[in-house]
Amino acid sequence: MSSVIFELKNVMYSYKVKTGANVNVIRNATCTFESGKIYAIQSIKESGKSTLLKIMAGLDRPDSGEILYNGENIAEWDSYVYRKTMTALALSGMDLIERYTVMDHILAQLDVSCPEKTDKHGQMAKEILSDTGIDKSLYNKKANRLDGYNRQVLRLARALATFGNVILFDDVDLELSKEETGKFLELIRRIAREKEKCIIFTTESPLTAMEADEIYTVNRGTVIKIKKVG
Repeated sequence: MSSVIFELKNVMYSYKVKTGANVNVIRNATCTFESGKIYAIQSIKESGKSTLLKIMAGLDRPDSGEILYNGENIAEWDSYVYRKTMTALALSGMDLIERYTVMDHILAQLDVSCPEKTDKHGQMAKEILSDTGIDKSLYNKKANRLDGYNRQVLRLARALATFGNVILFDDVDLELSKEETGKFLELIRRIAREKEKCIIFTTESPLTAMEADEIYTVNRGTVIKIKKVG
């Protein structure tokens, strides 16, 4: 059964340019997210989608407003603990270590997520990778040798290794064909349902966004919920 796990209430975020003027990136964002569902944030490039994910992940602090995780304001939490155990951010182009193998990535994340269980990390990593359906023949392959689809699956697997209940996935269809995008969205939908995760992804594609349970868009800093047709 779905329940509200994550909320944004009147969140605002801006930054200063060299002239000293403020640029408003996010304006009064109010959103509600439930466990067991997948959400799309769809908009054009450089509209603030990735910034919004970084704010949700606790990497950037909003100027005002609240971000609630299970009803608690994350501003009152230790930011390291929050990022380590509550949310997982898969940020395109910045998260994979190219010389690490698939297994290395999961083991490295488990070292951070649950250092007290080092003797069980090997089995835990295999179970996580099995859940994502990544082929066993790829476990010892380096990230820079993976195709686009399996790179996305690896990002998902590493996010699962945080054991956080909210997964934030930037550019979900990056370097994927239409068929691969559909396959990957089916995977994250299954993971969300079976493991009661809330998965929020960004995309520039309206077609990709339509596969989500609910859709938001960012228009000149304003976050708007889109009513799905059909």
